[in-house]
Amino acid sequence: MYRAVLDTNAYVSAVIFGGKPETLFRLSWRPHRQFRLHASHEILKETARILAGDEFSFYREEITAVIATIAAAAEVVEPGAQVSVLADDPDNRVLECALAARAHFIVSGDSHLVKLGEYQGAEIVKPARFLALLEKER
Repeated sequence: MYRAVLDTNAYVSAVIFGGKPETLFRLSWRPHRQFRLHASHEILKETARILAGDEFSFYREEITAVIATIAAAAEVVEPGAQVSVLADDPDNRVLECALAARAHFIVSGDSHLVKLGEYQGAEIVKPARFLALLEKER
């Protein structure tokens, strides 16, 4: 079974817009789990920060519910090493999580991450590509 890390923009997209990111997130839930989802406290904090920001202005209770849902679906790992590969620090936290989880995939729509293509054995793909890979595996 694949191990995957979704980045913050995938979680925010799933919550706000639905679509492929939401479908992927649902596929990480039991009993129909199709991959193992991994997250870190830093990814959860960044997701909460974005949802609370001016662009989305979620209420604290809504944010708490979203973060609790992600944490329930994911195995929350504690990265052991800090990396500084990309200029955007939250992107580095995603790489750290993938490293700690020994992830096969990082799922992101972020162009900085996607441009890397791969990090320490984890292929970096957009949500549509990861969904297509999962559909092939069925």
